[in-house]
Amino acid sequence: MSKRVRVLGIEMDNHTVRETMFLLEEYAGSEGLNLVGVISPELLVAASENNEIQNIVEMMELRVIGDIAIMEVLEEAYEQQAGELQRRELEEVFLNALIRKKRTVYWVSDAEDDLAVLESYMQEHYPKLNIAGHFTGDIDEEQIESLLNDVNSVAPDVILFQSAAVKKLGIFMQYKNQLNAKLCVYLGYRTRSKYWSPNRSSKIKNLIDQTMFKRKAMRYQMNKEL
Repeated sequence: MSKRVRVLGIEMDNHTVRETMFLLEEYAGSEGLNLVGVISPELLVAASENNEIQNIVEMMELRVIGDIAIMEVLEEAYEQQAGELQRRELEEVFLNALIRKKRTVYWVSDAEDDLAVLESYMQEHYPKLNIAGHFTGDIDEEQIESLLNDVNSVAPDVILFQSAAVKKLGIFMQYKNQLNAKLCVYLGYRTRSKYWSPNRSSKIKNLIDQTMFKRKAMRYQMNKEL
């Protein structure tokens, strides 16, 4: 089975959770900074409609399928991976692997109000995770030097980058060669689903977004086959 798949014209890596963990561990022990992205339906739609976002996604060394909705628009041959994605949350497996390997982590988020909730969540579920530093706030050209200096003072093994706006990651990665770290994982807001309880309107919006994504992906594929 091919290890690459395309949805909405965006190519992703189709690895099992075990294979993904092996690759992430290789990156975390390598020289130079590698960029890995956890791909959501929202990110696929945005990349298919915006060349700048698509370019950021394409510069990732590894693009991990992070949502069951993406698997559901692929062929039946991918049902095994879809089932595994449901059973084993990527976040849980990855963070526990960082703990076992004693990797240092630097957390970046552009939402300042997330920090207190995040710290509480991590203390409850991953108390042994070595978070050596963090940055919260708007990530722009004015803040980037301060962020780079703070990351480099810690020299973490892994940067966990959480932002709803992938363009923020683009600003950060312009300075890739100046960052003293080995792996940067773009999470989007996937991790937030673990410690943030959405209200009813948010749940409804999520269902609507997933339905729209699936319809868009099906239309794209049908038009491609014409």
